[in-house]
Amino acid sequence: METAKNPNPLCVNVFQGGGPVPSKEAVTEKWAEMIALLESSQAEASNSLGR
Repeated sequence: METAKNPNPLCVNVFQGGGPVPSKEAVTEKWAEMIALLESSQAEASNSLGR
């Protein structure tokens, strides 16, 4: 996992299981954010491939 691009302590805590456990809402929000980022980067990739 690359932590350099997105040095987010919440992210690191969730994935490494370290530190205080964030609330379920915070985790859900972060996952939604990450999924949105993934989807937008995938869309950009397919757009550049389609050209």
